Amino acid sequence: MSIILVPAECGPSSKTGGLGDVAGALPKALARRGHRVLVVAPRYGNYAEVLETGVRKRYKVDGQDMEVTFFQAYIGGMDFVFMDSPMFGNIEKNIYRGGREDILKIMVILCKAALEIISNYMTQEVGNT
Repeated sequence: MSIILVPAECGPSSKTGGLGDVAGALPKALARRGHRVLVVAPRYGNYAEVLETGVRKRYKVDGQDMEVTFFQAYIGGMDFVFMDSPMFGNIEKNIYRGGREDILKIMVILCKAALEIISNYMTQEVGNT
């Protein structure tokens, strides 16, 4: 079965609490059971083992064009796609900083990008490319 998780944070690379712990552990457990797992998450910092895909997209959020750069990694039998935007500003230790409006914009970008990634992921083997 193909399973796609789209968390706002994913341990160990970015987490502030329980969500990051679960989003880090659940994909591993699912992959060990033989499922094809993709995790789509924001790239809040400079993570090891990720490669820039060369793909950049623009999404309109609250009347502004926001550019997103995509990175990917294949770690422990799982595909990861990280999206980066200047809005994230290397905030790995304080993911939910800023006001609710900033957090909402980040989550809207994440959802829009995830929908696009999912449509591509379902038609190709990300980890084997």
